[in-house]
Amino acid sequence: MKEAFQKQYDEKSAPWNYDGFDKDIQNFLEDNKVFSVWNYSELDKDFDEVFKKLNPRSTVVDLGCGNGAQAYHIQKMGFDVTGTDVVNALEYELNNFILDDSLKSKLTKKYDVIIDRGLIHNLFHLKETRHKYFEMIGNITHDDSYIILKVLSPYEARFNPSTHSGPYRFNEKQLEGFYSGFGFKCVELKDTLFYTNLQPHLRGYLGIYKKEL
Repeated sequence: MKEAFQKQYDEKSAPWNYDGFDKDIQNFLEDNKVFSVWNYSELDKDFDEVFKKLNPRSTVVDLGCGNGAQAYHIQKMGFDVTGTDVVNALEYELNNFILDDSLKSKLTKKYDVIIDRGLIHNLFHLKETRHKYFEMIGNITHDDSYIILKVLSPYEARFNPSTHSGPYRFNEKQLEGFYSGFGFKCVELKDTLFYTNLQPHLRGYLGIYKKEL
């Protein structure tokens, strides 16, 4: 059996012969360098810049925190951070972690800063339930809250949803009014990198939202 699979692999025949699969992603996964492409261990450089400008006494929630790396590094900066996710896949020690499904959220506390790093772009295709995400946002924000959103860019070819099970791609117009239903205005929207364990890093958008009072 092993020899048969090896022969298929060497000849690039089925099941490996999928022309739509990105070569760099295939090589990366075959090298077995890490368990997941998305489990980036450092603090995103743009997040570092943003949080250095915020009050370190702020309460922060990292929605869909994954392995907890971003929450952990922000916690080290002095912020009161809570990580949430539908499963506990933490690789870093957080002072606060809540098991929570963003589409069936039980969160009630209101936070000063809400982080969505790659959550909604994985939920947006769920047309019948995605409104639950926005209901959660309404429940956990107050008049002075900031929302920090990072999603993949439509200009990033890798993990394309048309050829893979990749995240939904939002355009700039969608992102500018993304949380307007709750009175939030996009105060910054820029091209950035969605840092992962792939090189080069994926292209992304960073949006920062603040309520208009």
